[in-house]
Amino acid sequence: MPEDALPRDGTEAALDLVDAPLNRPLTVVEIGGGPERLARLSGLGVVPGCRVFLRQKRPAYVLECDETLLALERGVAERVRVLPG
Repeated sequence: MPEDALPRDGTEAALDLVDAPLNRPLTVVEIGGGPERLARLSGLGVVPGCRVFLRQKRPAYVLECDETLLALERGVAERVRVLPG
């Protein structure tokens, strides 16, 4: 793929949260699924630019944001895009 065809918004290396490694720092870059989902996660502190850790994947996806642990269904976790580091 030509370099000029790559996205310029920093998402070229982004992963769905379901594919992210456990217990490593991650930065949220995008929350898909519409304004309701963005509002719900934003109210819990999960916003683009925040640092999170994925603590477990089963039976639910557990995301640590600041000192809060959040359990997410797979459908929600698939819409959260993160960058390692």
